[in-house]
Amino acid sequence: MMSAPIPIDHTILSSENQWLKWVILNDYNKTSISQIKNKNPDYILIDLIEERHDIIKVGDSYLTLSDDFIKINPFAKKEEYSHVVGRESDDVVKLFYEKSASFCERINSDFPNTTVIIHDAKYSDYYMDKGKIKRFDEIRCHKNKVMNSRLDCYVSFLMNRISNVKKISIDKEISLASSSHKWGLSPFHYIDEYYLEFINKVRKIIS
Repeated sequence: MMSAPIPIDHTILSSENQWLKWVILNDYNKTSISQIKNKNPDYILIDLIEERHDIIKVGDSYLTLSDDFIKINPFAKKEEYSHVVGRESDDVVKLFYEKSASFCERINSDFPNTTVIIHDAKYSDYYMDKGKIKRFDEIRCHKNKVMNSRLDCYVSFLMNRISNVKKISIDKEISLASSSHKWGLSPFHYIDEYYLEFINKVRKIIS
């Protein structure tokens, strides 16, 4: 979001899903913050669960190498998109903190009267399957631990630098993944009770 825009012809994106195309185009145009500013919001909600993907370095800018990006963007296979920087690399860690500092400054400057709510989303080691709680395999749980440690650092960084900020965390008892989630089983695709509790906590902040 905080790197330079990359020109793109929006007609090349091959998807009927307009929302998905909008997300990918925002990654190119770097216009997300200005679009939000035009709405003059009372609240902005942020979570960092997407900070799991590798990124692509294109010139002096960056794009998110998500599954959807690969699926709908024919440019993804071009030579100039071959410079992939791994999420685990020191380069990405350094880049995150550098760009996040700029992001927080921009949020404080552009939204002085807006409350920012950070959803402290975490990867769950457990999931609900037909009424029974089951545990992901050891490899998945190890990856969860690594990712959650990273998310803790990322969230702490934002909390310390955004002026008007609040955090929502959900109790571990209902922080369970769901095997019947409409987007499939994943450590961050939760049971319905999780989302209901999240909405209730948002309402408390708003009221």
